[in-house]
Amino acid sequence: MIPGAPAAVAPFSHAVEVGRLVFSMDQIRLIPKTSQDAGDDSEGQTVRVMENLKIVLYGLKLGLENVVCARIYITDFRGQLPAHERRLWGYSSRDRRPART
Repeated sequence: MIPGAPAAVAPFSHAVEVGRLVFSMDQIRLIPKTSQDAGDDSEGQTVRVMENLKIVLYGLKLGLENVVCARIYITDFRGQLPAHERRLWGYSSRDRRPART
């Protein structure tokens, strides 16, 4: 478990290291200190998930620059994607964005 990261909602590890690779579990929109939901706002959810990922990565002495692929689940693609994109790309440089699905 990574100190300061939100508690997993199932029996999962925050991350697993295999050789020089690290696989992180899904990040959710829970606020770590309170376990409260970050709400229904797509931009706010994106920020919370990315901040939670940063906590996990920091606990492994890594950063967002080490992320090579991300899977992001959006329930209302047309409605949520623009807001999500505005926030997501603030977390990576234009010349090195992770692959994603």
